[in-house]
This record gives sequence, structure tokens and C-alpha cells, in this order.
Amino acid sequence: MLKQHYSEIIIGAGIAGLSYAYKSEADFLLIERSSQLGGSWQSRNYKNSIYEFGPNSFMNRSEGLEEMIDTIGFRDQVISHDFKKSKRYLCQNDQLKLASPSSLIFSDLLSLQAKLSVLREPFLSNESQSDDESIHDFISRRFNTELADLLGHALKGIWAGDAKMLSAQAALPFLKELEDSYGSIFAGLIKKPKAPKKQTNTLQTCSFINGMSSFCEALGTYIGEEQILRETDARLLSYDGERYLLEINSQQITCDHLILATKAYQAAEFLFLVYPNLGELLNRIYYADIELSAFTLGRNLIKPSLIKTFDAFGFINANPDSSLMGTIFSSELFPERQLERELLFTSFSRPSVAGSQSPANELSRILQAYVSTKLRVEDFKLIDQQLFKQAIPQYNIGYLSIMSQINNELPSSLKLLGNYIGGVAFKDTIKRSFALACQVKSSSARMTL
Repeated sequence: MLKQHYSEIIIGAGIAGLSYAYKSEADFLLIERSSQLGGSWQSRNYKNSIYEFGPNSFMNRSEGLEEMIDTIGFRDQVISHDFKKSKRYLCQNDQLKLASPSSLIFSDLLSLQAKLSVLREPFLSNESQSDDESIHDFISRRFNTELADLLGHALKGIWAGDAKMLSAQAALPFLKELEDSYGSIFAGLIKKPKAPKKQTNTLQTCSFINGMSSFCEALGTYIGEEQILRETDARLLSYDGERYLLEINSQQITCDHLILATKAYQAAEFLFLVYPNLGELLNRIYYADIELSAFTLGRNLIKPSLIKTFDAFGFINANPDSSLMGTIFSSELFPERQLERELLFTSFSRPSVAGSQSPANELSRILQAYVSTKLRVEDFKLIDQQLFKQAIPQYNIGYLSIMSQINNELPSSLKLLGNYIGGVAFKDTIKRSFALACQVKSSSARMTL
């Protein structure tokens, strides 16, 4: 039975809403439109393995996530392996090439001219042609176009977007800060004071026995199912300056603080009736579509001498004009997920357009060098495929201006959460959720006094 009033109502039970609810000490109600918690954290089973249609893993130095794992007693569900032993590849001209700091120096990933541009960078002017330049323009200016292209390919695994559109100041603020503070990225990396090391443990790539989404369900259990409404829509009716009025399951309910832990365009739809200007601004944040596909390939097809190649995280595709952006070696990420007779891949692609090749077609060409026979498209068994519309927010040129206007319009009783604010990595989302929960707690305490 719902109460008539709550201190906080949280809309959206993805990792942002769950993290906020975990940290909140208020009387809250968490509302989720779907039947499952976790939002984009979607773990799917194939035989005794798992593939993710969402985040594939996390680092054991993700402080907020680590805290929640220990608090809810989920540590025994963590699986991990040494990050340094997890190879990552860049695919150039249909060849998998090891991508690491040392390989950038000693391999043919970059030309000699591109490598020398790193040494020249500290002596360049830091005058930009624009206050808000793209990542590609920024790296081209500081180094050269070849290095900018390489970074652009690498960023596909994070943004699934275009480095010629992404804002350097918004998407790579650390590098921009080095230039602004030290006049050089290279010099800044050397001169910038190092923060005290908080972790002494070895860096690990981690997941959970039953996949990333299993943690979200466990977190929901810890928070309390009585405070969570699943398969529920909410509608904002009004705000009188003190309380919000919402319609939930045909019942009118009020709250003091409203927390929107959704995608920007979903927050826009929710707010339009009461805050039309804010809704219009949120709708201006662009999201990229992404298509995810899960394939298997028979282990017997791989040359025995090259099977260790796939003992890796996966690859980013640097081939030009390719719809396939990259592939995760899902069954090889952790020993617990290996299949006896198959390799399991999860590919991420731009949505198919006329004339573009399918992910399986591109995989068959890229992996041809590692098999004993002529690799065919039909050798890849498609087990799952889904197009995610408006999946990943893009911090494009103009994003910072939009966010500035949003912050000017935002009332103190309304909080926005999600990976469209403060970084697309979920560790950044968790950090912001924790900070806002503490902020609301402090403001409520001041009002009580």
C-alpha cells in the first residue's frame, strides 16, 4: 500500500537510481518502468556462459561499486583476473594488433611521424581556434591527425560516437585541464601532483558469477523490495513550491524531493508539463543508437597455435567506413565462462544501413587469419541481436552550453542523475549519485533545524 507522501521519489532503477537509493537515508519510493532492475545492465545466458548487452566488466578500483559490493554481502559473487593479462586489440586493415602503451611505441600502429609528435607536443602553442573544439581537432592540434584518428577509434568502445563531434572539454576534461594548467598534455602528466594512492591491490578486471545485472537485483533486495515499484509508470502533475504532486498507479502522491535517474529524453518527457523549458533543454542532448549482436564460432575452426589470441578482452575496429565498431570475446573474459566447443563473441555496431556489411560478415573477414579453413559468414551462429535506440549520450560540441542552461533552470528540489551528466562511465554515475544523496540529506537536515 502506497503512502500519500514521501520525502523522496526516485524515478528509474538503473545503476544511478539504485546507487542513490542505497545511499539515501530518507523515506523514499523507487519507481521502475520495467520488471527488471538495472536499466542498461542486461546479462544474458548462453549455455554455461554469459554475454552482456550493457557494461561487460568493472575495475576493482571503482570505489562506489566496491563499497556497495561489500555492504550488501556480494563479494563472494565477484570473479576477476589480472588486468595486465587481459589483452586488447586494435583492428587495422583486418588485422588484430595488440594495443598497449608499449605497442604504440614499438609496433606499426603509428608511423614514426606520429610517434615523434609526442616528443614535440610540449613545445607547441596551446592556442585553440575554438572555445569548444572536438576531440579530433584537439588531439590533431596537440599531436597530429594520425594520433587523433587512433584515439577516435579507441573511444568507440566508450562512446560509440564520432571524435569529430565529441567535445574535448566535455568528454576528455582531464586532458584539456592539463593543457590549460601546464600548457602541454605531456608536461602536465609529468608535473601534475600525484594524488595519494588509496589502493595497493593489483588492478583486476571483474564481473559477477551470474553477470553484471545480478548485482542490480541483489542491490534492490538490500534496499528493500517494499520501497521499489516495478512495472510502474509515474506522471508529474504539479509543483506548488514545496511539494511535487505525482500520479502513480492511479493514486496521487506527493514528495519533497524528486530524483530523476533516467535518460535525458525520458526526463524531458516526464518534466514537460511542469517544466517545459527544462524539458526542451534535456531533449537537446543527443544519444547514439547501437546494435548489439552475440555470435558463437566453433573452437575447432581456430588454429591450435593461435587459440591463445582469443584469451583477451576483445578488439576495437579501426577499419574505415565499417559498421562494426568492436567485439568483446565474451566467453574468454573469465575462465568461469569458457565454453568447451565454442567461442562466444559480443559485437557492437552502428545500426545497419543500406550497403553496409553485417557484423558476422566483417568478423569472418577479420578472423580469417586465425582459422584453418575458409571462414564463412554462416560459421558464425547468431544467438541474439538487438537494436538499442538512443542508447549512449554524446557529449558533443555544444553539450556544455546545454548543461549550463539546464543547471540554471533546475530547482533545488529536483535532481538529475544518469550518464548524460558527469561522465558516461558507470563509476562516474555512482559517484554523482552518492554525492547528490548526501547533498539532499544535508539540505533536509538544515531545513529541519
